Amino acid sequence: MPQQTPPLDHSQGRAFISDGDIYYSPNCSRSVTVPNRNPSYPFAVGATSLRRHQTPEWWTNAFGFLSFTPTWCYLEDVLIVILHILREKFFLRLKPYFLPPPPSLLGFDQVFFSAHGARYRIGRARDWFIVWIGLLSFYIACIEGEPDPLQVPDWFNFLASEKEVDHILPELEFEKAREAYIASKPWEPFFAAQKIINDRMLANETPQDREARLSRERKNPTVSAEVFVWDWSIEEDMCLVRTRVHKKECEDNLAFYRGSQAHYDSFQNEWDLCEYF
Repeated sequence: MPQQTPPLDHSQGRAFISDGDIYYSPNCSRSVTVPNRNPSYPFAVGATSLRRHQTPEWWTNAFGFLSFTPTWCYLEDVLIVILHILREKFFLRLKPYFLPPPPSLLGFDQVFFSAHGARYRIGRARDWFIVWIGLLSFYIACIEGEPDPLQVPDWFNFLASEKEVDHILPELEFEKAREAYIASKPWEPFFAAQKIINDRMLANETPQDREARLSRERKNPTVSAEVFVWDWSIEEDMCLVRTRVHKKECEDNLAFYRGSQAHYDSFQNEWDLCEYF
């Protein structure tokens, strides 16, 4: 009995009419604008932009490869999957290492409340992809050892044989460990010690100091206050570090962290920011 082709899934698609023509995509549900049929040269100096190639364009033989430009989330998934597969297959050839956090943990896929905050977070995440590409290069170097220029390397043959590479979502041990670390609320000892200091200040507070503190509590300052961000250490894989923010970056950081993520201390006139608070 011949194998039947499964029915096309339309649940993730979208159809719309533009200038009397019907357009349909089976795998894209977002609203799009029909592009110009006579586009200009896309790689002109001063006009090159990744964003330009992440919107619909008419297919051409010369620039058809642009339709395969990945989104950041997809690129992150591919890097994680490839590294996971190589680690499982060539474990004995790989040297010990600490797995860096994925770029998405830096917040590029979150909702931003200001353009400054968006640029700050997205810029950090964009640059962090280079670290993951470096890790992939490190894997390949460890696996190849002294490569034979006339022989296809093992890692390439192995990945080529993995037909489901795009659909494998590995369980990353470091994510589970970090979840447990965050659940322990590692910032609480710091705030407990800070409260002891603040209680001593309260006991010796002058009327002028009290009025100034209450004024800060009524309207938390954003210019005069020091700002600290709790973020992952670059030296220890499972450690949040409290780091002072440069004055020029205070506004961007305060705009990014909202609600419980931002803690203001009116005694010290300091902000503590962390996405895990």
